[in-house]
Amino acid sequence: MRRDRGLPVLREKELLAAGVDVGPLRRITVVLGRAGGGKWHAPAEKVEWRSHCRYAQHLTGSPLALLDVCEHVCRHCAPVVSVEPGEEALWRAAAYVVAADGRVRRLEDQEAGPRSWV
Repeated sequence: MRRDRGLPVLREKELLAAGVDVGPLRRITVVLGRAGGGKWHAPAEKVEWRSHCRYAQHLTGSPLALLDVCEHVCRHCAPVVSVEPGEEALWRAAAYVVAADGRVRRLEDQEAGPRSWV
């Protein structure tokens, strides 16, 4: 769920700093599983598991809040994690707001000091 590998990663701290209501984002759930305490994986049928991750074959999943696990999804499974189209649009819109907030904060930091024409 990073860059070009699926949905962008969102962190609750950054969302709150940008003034985004995390309630609707918390209701977005995905079915993931894991063996032990490692990364989360997208469970797959026996025929499908080879297409993305070797750990996905024997897993059973349970619904989890995407906001809680998005940073910990296996890089091979991230592209196959899917949500409803409306939820995806909300997720991506929140990511744009966080990115824009970061740009504004950086610009404000640059303008903090005195200016000189010399």
